[in-house]
Amino acid sequence: IVSVVTTVIVPFHRNVAMLRRVLAPFRDRAATTELLVAGDGPIEAWEPVADEFGATRISWPTAQGPAVARNRAASVARGRYLLFVDGDVIAEPGVVARVERFFAAHPDYCAVFGAYDETPEAPGFMSQYRNLQHRYVHRANPGDARTFWAGLGAITAEMFGRVGGYDERFRRPSVEDIDLGYRVTRAGGRIAIDPDLNGKHLK
Repeated sequence: IVSVVTTVIVPFHRNVAMLRRVLAPFRDRAATTELLVAGDGPIEAWEPVADEFGATRISWPTAQGPAVARNRAASVARGRYLLFVDGDVIAEPGVVARVERFFAAHPDYCAVFGAYDETPEAPGFMSQYRNLQHRYVHRANPGDARTFWAGLGAITAEMFGRVGGYDERFRRPSVEDIDLGYRVTRAGGRIAIDPDLNGKHLK
């Protein structure tokens, strides 16, 4: 039996076409990488897409929000590292290997997160501005951080469990990942920004 090193966790509520694009970078993943899709009150037939990529599926009938979805996925994940990828972010090739190299080289860190790439997909001015601003902030501040980003971020399963995961009082996409980062650092954990850990935002 191959031991799982990293579990990739993707929450899903709707838009199966986007889900297929988000899962695509993990199609040819290593045997040590687990792919897990959490169906948070899904309103579309998403199961065939998850099955197409060999993902493990969990779901429940009523939407509870991404904090709950990520926590439920983490509770059944087998990986030593939990790599969270938002349902509207396409990870660049090689992100799992990059995350695992980071943790191997920096055993004193328990979490790392990346940034949006330089080519956001939505053409509108505000979308371009917000996405590129996000990228600039993350690229301009590599190294230690007090927050976390669930768009494309990894954390050790041990630390995630120690701080109790995401606060499920955040019922909508909000600052649940920032809050998680604050609790991790208060617990003595170190978090890093790796600006070359990139993903494309689809909104």
